[in-house]
Amino acid sequence: MTTSYHGIEPPRRRAPAEVRVWDVREPLPASFAAEWEEALSASSHGHFAMSLDYLRWEADHGHPSRALLLEDAGRRGAVVQRWELSRWVSGWPWRWQAVMCGSDPFSSVGMTASDAAWLHENLCRFSGRDRVLTFLPHAPARGVPGWVAGATVIQGVTRSDEELFEGMEPSKRRLAKRARGQQIEIATAEQAEDFRAFYDLQVESKRRRGLSIEGGSSSAPARGEQWREWELPWMWLLLARQDGQVVAGVGDGILRGGAMQGRTAAATLEARRAGVTVLLGFEELRRGRDLGHRWFNYGGDTSFKREMSGRLGRRIRVFGWLGGGRAPRIWLMGEAALRGLRPTLARLRQRMGLARAGVVTLAHALAELASYRADLPVGI
Repeated sequence: MTTSYHGIEPPRRRAPAEVRVWDVREPLPASFAAEWEEALSASSHGHFAMSLDYLRWEADHGHPSRALLLEDAGRRGAVVQRWELSRWVSGWPWRWQAVMCGSDPFSSVGMTASDAAWLHENLCRFSGRDRVLTFLPHAPARGVPGWVAGATVIQGVTRSDEELFEGMEPSKRRLAKRARGQQIEIATAEQAEDFRAFYDLQVESKRRRGLSIEGGSSSAPARGEQWREWELPWMWLLLARQDGQVVAGVGDGILRGGAMQGRTAAATLEARRAGVTVLLGFEELRRGRDLGHRWFNYGGDTSFKREMSGRLGRRIRVFGWLGGGRAPRIWLMGEAALRGLRPTLARLRQRMGLARAGVVTLAHALAELASYRADLPVGI
């Protein structure tokens, strides 16, 4: 297990890239669709949240976005942005929504620090007076406001079964071997009863953690909602059964030729203790490889995910890059500093037993104030 630390590159003055954009609320030109699909196929890091079908489905459910193709003499990239919190946002703290065409297929992040700076710079130029927040797997270039927004674990899966298995931490290999002796059947979920059974596991898992979940497997949601989300073409659910009962499941977002994206998992307590979740995770990697994927993004950074990926995984820090808008850069720097301070204050709160209404909430309020102030015209 290794951790990435990316160098900070000073910005360079470059001519603006040519940008072609499709607003998902508008008709999709056939020429743009063909160019977009070509761009995603030119990188092994494209994923389900960049597919045109996913973007249209999200727009139909009240979450519009726009797809941008950027190109200059030496680079070509594709980015998705959504309008959120009065700014154009791309990606999340555990999953970036940008690819560079023709990137090194052996790169765990699919872009260089220079590529990341180029993408963000041109997104800010194109957005004009609108503010921009771009989540990328490299530290912001010198002078660009930003902070460590999150982290995830990336693992290459183009290895043999033995290499994938031996790559796990020893404790996880022992659990997987234990599960193999218990007549566990693993298969892709395809029927409504499979989806309902997994949803029940999710409900029970959240209840154990004191969380609530809407509805139940007996409800009748629309296609793509609640337990029917697995009917969507970019969703893949793998289930483990014991004595005919579903005892564990893992769900991913997939795109042909792109990177698998871990999304959810649930299991009974007995299945977890017996190592079924570990065996299921191994099968997830092995079968994902056989589907043509090169990379797996675990969708976060936890001890379980680090131990599952073992020496084959790489911990990737994801940074928030701020820019655009009309405010002085100092306000964006202040917002970035406050957002970067929140995890530290959260750890301090846990150690000192402080109420959540204390310093962490104050930091959040100050960050939002800085964000609001950055949206005002200069001089206000």
